[in-house]
Amino acid sequence: MRILMLNNEFPPLGGGTGSVNLALMAEFARSQRVQCDLITSSGSRKYEQEQFGDGVHVFRLPIPRSSIHHASNVELLRYAIRSYMFASKLLKQQSYDLLFGWSSLPSGAVVCGLSRAFHIPYVVRISGPEVPGFEARYTHTVRLLLPLLRQVWKRASKVIYKSEYEQSALVKVGVRENLLHIPNGVTVSAASEKQNYELHTPIRLVCVSRVVARKNHELLVRGIHALQERGVYCELHIIGDGDAILHLQELAATLQIQERIRFHGYVAREQIPGLVRECDLFVLASHQDAMSVAVLEAVGMKIPTILSRAVGMNAILHDRISTLYFAPDSLREFTEQVCFALKSAQFRRDVAENAHQALARYSWDVIADRYVNSFKEILQDEFLDGQ
Repeated sequence: MRILMLNNEFPPLGGGTGSVNLALMAEFARSQRVQCDLITSSGSRKYEQEQFGDGVHVFRLPIPRSSIHHASNVELLRYAIRSYMFASKLLKQQSYDLLFGWSSLPSGAVVCGLSRAFHIPYVVRISGPEVPGFEARYTHTVRLLLPLLRQVWKRASKVIYKSEYEQSALVKVGVRENLLHIPNGVTVSAASEKQNYELHTPIRLVCVSRVVARKNHELLVRGIHALQERGVYCELHIIGDGDAILHLQELAATLQIQERIRFHGYVAREQIPGLVRECDLFVLASHQDAMSVAVLEAVGMKIPTILSRAVGMNAILHDRISTLYFAPDSLREFTEQVCFALKSAQFRRDVAENAHQALARYSWDVIADRYVNSFKEILQDEFLDGQ
């Protein structure tokens, strides 16, 4: 089976979607069950090509990016045009069984067009920002492009979603028949697991995410101040970059807690586990998220987590058993859950262990199997339809 994938963001560009793409391709390279080519952006004017293993290749097209976290509309359009042209050339040179778009726009629209031109089935995996209502900054764009999005979704052999929120949003816009649930995976490695659950002084909280309004870092910063007012002294380590950093720095200065908020900025993926393991609690306050990859990675490292109820993990992790939940707009709930988590090292260890066990069935080899089996079913259905 040979698959052609398109994703405008692949590490080091982008966020969670690229990380999932990378993990899945690593599994394909390891198992050698699928041959896979990926067309992505280099983020610069340079064309690059990599080989992950036998039959797994990455083509990085020369598309400069002003930010590693977000692509502008012009950059997305440039990727759509260049990826379509490059993919067309590949499709004329060799045979592919299936096309895979790692987002609805631009990748999904491109594979939809390629599918019609080359008569190859395609699947599309939806990504948070293109889901109606997911992120305020994209509300008008998504509303404007909804007719195109509907066509991309309805013509796909399958639309892959990872959370109940995404499924509900798709159903609301009339996409029901071809939905397929495949969750994100988690990396389980004993070498990266936390061993010591005694608290640092001050207590270290860590958040790994893009620093944008939807991730709601403001509540975390205010939480550090509120905890200090209660005599609980914490540091907040923010790993990631984004356009909300200046606002958060100003807020920390206004609250006179700037020495307690550590902005690490962009950190290379391989360095993040070491930083996270040295912290006491992983926190995420998102207004909306869809099975956050950062949460999965923290759970894989056995870090106890305190999460917004909007993170999309409610069906898997349970309050005060395998995580601690708070409402994303409730400073009081957040500070109460932090204080509850501080009651004993054994409690923190138990929460981390319970979460780790709950996500054992989401290891990347299991998730990769689900993708491969789904691909086979799609191709079998296409074969039968052609008879």
